[in-house]
Amino acid sequence: MILNLKDINKKTKLRDDLIALIHEALSKPNDIGTWYLELDVINGNRWAIALSWMDYDNTNDYELYAKVAYQPTNSMMQCDYDIDWIMPYDEGSGCVNDTEIWISNKDFDEDYADWLLEQWEMIRKEISND
Repeated sequence: MILNLKDINKKTKLRDDLIALIHEALSKPNDIGTWYLELDVINGNRWAIALSWMDYDNTNDYELYAKVAYQPTNSMMQCDYDIDWIMPYDEGSGCVNDTEIWISNKDFDEDYADWLLEQWEMIRKEISND
């Protein structure tokens, strides 16, 4: 396989942008919004890595989560991480491709970003006609 330098540069920039976005979100633990890094638009859906502080246990102890998700391009709503950003699923079986991960504020590792981008690459191959 021949690697295209342009593709490598694009992937490196995407990784750098995602790491910067994660650092930004980690620096704002009281922000209830959703951050997202747009990845592509395919079949009328905006694909992104979305991040948000969530309190899934209802303990007022918010933790940062991230996932590969999509929304229709005509959606004007991006702020509700758990409602506006949908993880991909198999329509036949109804099984969700669960890409959501918890990102620790104490020991953030760039492997989180690499894993999310790997998940995106697998999903992109499944949904695109490239």
